[in-house]
Amino acid sequence: MRREVRLKKDQDFAKVYRSGKSTGNKYLVLYYLLKDSGGPTQVGFSISKKVGKAVVRNRLKRRLREIISSLHINIKDGYMLVFVVRQGTDRLEYKRLKELTSDLLKKGAIIEG
Repeated sequence: MRREVRLKKDQDFAKVYRSGKSTGNKYLVLYYLLKDSGGPTQVGFSISKKVGKAVVRNRLKRRLREIISSLHINIKDGYMLVFVVRQGTDRLEYKRLKELTSDLLKKGAIIEG
């Protein structure tokens, strides 16, 4: 995932939480907000220490970044996305995590097709 499509600033995360919509399942919650300025979709991840130690959290972030990169062709432009990872997600296989992520993007009408 390219750096310019990553959501980094606390104020951006707060804006998405405050003004955006959300959808979720047992393992992930997706907050999304349509940007005023358009441009490429930006993605951020929030993983609590309750999920696991740093090694576990970083592995989940790497997996989610890879999943978003593989789905990026189908993701509409102009959104700010924040994925909140819940406990138990670290036990999921890659394929199942990709299915859950794709389902959330479809629920939010962020993915085409």
